[in-house]
Amino acid sequence: ITSPRLAPIKPWTPPPADVDPKHWRPAAGVQRAVARAVPAALATAFVVAPGALDAFVSNAWASLHGQWWAHAPMFEAWTATLGFVGAIVLWSSAHKLFFRDEARAAAYRFDGEPAVAPFEWLGELGLKRLWGAWLPLVAYLGSIKLFHCFVTKAPLPAAAPTALRVVAEVC
Repeated sequence: ITSPRLAPIKPWTPPPADVDPKHWRPAAGVQRAVARAVPAALATAFVVAPGALDAFVSNAWASLHGQWWAHAPMFEAWTATLGFVGAIVLWSSAHKLFFRDEARAAAYRFDGEPAVAPFEWLGELGLKRLWGAWLPLVAYLGSIKLFHCFVTKAPLPAAAPTALRVVAEVC
């Protein structure tokens, strides 16, 4: 696929086997084992001791319910915003966090090229692009704030959700 404005798209090829240092391989094995074990442990806990998970969620809910900021009208909007921004920061800086050499990081990308302006959200490409990166966030929070000018936010429910509901909604 070619375009006069875009470079041709190269087919994806897996990175060479010797890209990672040897000391990373055991850590990757541990990470895979944990990623496989956590869902199994959670499912087992639901079967063996569902009350313990409900008690944990209930205690966490009571702690959250006791905080003044959890009752603020913009609490949910700011929580979602911090989640979005956190994910963007993580994904845009992952190559800097996990690879010292950008060429090695590029081997794991679909296009095989180094990242272009990964820190655009910090103003790497100038103020115009910085405003373009943050405008959706401002519009999102502003529209919710405008909504709360006309509609009163419902209070948080006093009863804690079940652990099964939390897992179903989060996962």
